[in-house]
Amino acid sequence: MSYTMKQPLTNSRDEEIILYDQTALVAIDPLVAGGYISLLSPSKAGKKKKARENAYVLAFLAVTEGNVVDACFGLQAHSKDNDHKGAAFARRAKLLIAEAAETSPAVEKMAVDTYREAFTIVSETHERIKKMNFLLRCFFAGKIQRRGKESLRKAFERLEESIQAST
Repeated sequence: MSYTMKQPLTNSRDEEIILYDQTALVAIDPLVAGGYISLLSPSKAGKKKKARENAYVLAFLAVTEGNVVDACFGLQAHSKDNDHKGAAFARRAKLLIAEAAETSPAVEKMAVDTYREAFTIVSETHERIKKMNFLLRCFFAGKIQRRGKESLRKAFERLEESIQAST
């Protein structure tokens, strides 16, 4: 698995900020991605502002305490076969996000929105590839996946910068 995605940003301790693994994230099954999209969609919580805020808090807990970030590093829930390096990266990403949210409350919403957008990109990438016939898939699936990876990089860029600024 690849754990770097580009020129890494660094926090105040001069360590990389890695919030996902491109290869593992793009490989997530589209149905699983759909489940994460639903989990991270607090807009379905109702029209009351307090209900939406509570839904964001729950979604944020799913990111920092649940398995949302784990999935972005290719880790399976309740699996003993999880790669130790990937698990360490996931724990560190959760810690960085939680610490940044303590400093800047806007990071909470941004983290939820970023991970929801990432799973949406994954789902859309799989859908585009699925619509192709076999011959087109052979020639263009790689290009579509590269576009998906670039979209993921852009989606996480703002969150990385916010984490960097708050640490």
